[in-house]
Amino acid sequence: MATWTPNGLRSMASAQSTTETDPSGEDGINLDSVGGFHIGVAADVGQTFSAAVVGAFRGFVRIGTQWYRAPDIDFDVPPEAVGRRHFAVTGWTVAHPYNRIAHVANGVLVTGGALTVTYEVTEFHGHKV
Repeated sequence: MATWTPNGLRSMASAQSTTETDPSGEDGINLDSVGGFHIGVAADVGQTFSAAVVGAFRGFVRIGTQWYRAPDIDFDVPPEAVGRRHFAVTGWTVAHPYNRIAHVANGVLVTGGALTVTYEVTEFHGHKV
């Protein structure tokens, strides 16, 4: 099960296995007053991504207290990440700055170990929070 830990004022880091369960409760990041974010994904120290995987990270949004599957925000492990420890998905803008969003691993292939998914959040005027 993924664990979600604050990483700065509003940014979050999530320790995940290569295949995760759906988010629940207060998982994910709080989008209140968020203008955008970047996502960084890292394999454990000494490990690398071993294959490109389409739909490797499944997107979810929380509406009210319920989590909903949001396939339009899924993202892949790109071919360029193979053999590397890190990759990023940049430039996400937030059209509805309210409630929570989460991405969970879905069959990610690494040489060993687990993953960390990190969200770096900015407020409406581009300030890192």
